[in-house]
Amino acid sequence: MAIREAPPGWLVWVRHVPAIGPNESLQPLKRLLQDRYRSVPPAIPGGQFTIEEQIAGERLQITLIGSREPMAPARWGGGGAVAFRDDTSEVVANAIEGKRRQARGAARPVLIALCTNGWGVPEVEQFDSALLGHVIRSESGALRFDPVGAFGPVPAGKDPTFAGALIFANLGMLGGPDPILYLHPRFRGTLPAAITGLRQRYATADGVQEVDGIRTGLLATLGWPDAQ
Repeated sequence: MAIREAPPGWLVWVRHVPAIGPNESLQPLKRLLQDRYRSVPPAIPGGQFTIEEQIAGERLQITLIGSREPMAPARWGGGGAVAFRDDTSEVVANAIEGKRRQARGAARPVLIALCTNGWGVPEVEQFDSALLGHVIRSESGALRFDPVGAFGPVPAGKDPTFAGALIFANLGMLGGPDPILYLHPRFRGTLPAAITGLRQRYATADGVQEVDGIRTGLLATLGWPDAQ
């Protein structure tokens, strides 16, 4: 997209792009690029023009370098040519949907436990998006939180299937970080102090907030093996 929308005569050096989730539209980014590219002067061989913006708190930085062919179509000039797509958000959302039917007959409250492992440490923001939602920018430029996650709005008067989720991020044979408790925004019951004392993340009108846990080292308490 950064190259297709660029004016002729420039080499496009993609230095930093915002993290865009699998359920988020690319149109705001496309419109921003189209708008910024309209202010780019005609290409001069060796000349440079940098575009740097913030999109919902994420950095966009693109440097244009003038090629030797001022009228030639824009071409890739550097930066990420291949990207890894983190599908944690989709996997988590699908796992929750698959467990709803099993949990409907269980004694309340019900917590769903999910873990991920493998290629690096998944970004917590991916779990935020899957469970709670994400910040979006309106056409006026204002930011607001859109609660479109699996723990999104529940019909009035109806209790959510799950009171919350225990997320074990990057749990492997040698342990991992302490679990994170995501409480369902519509859950009105109580949970044991042993659970609520964990690190928590929850949604507000302004975005996802965090409460530090007073219970740490849970995996060691459970006797989970570590590198020692």
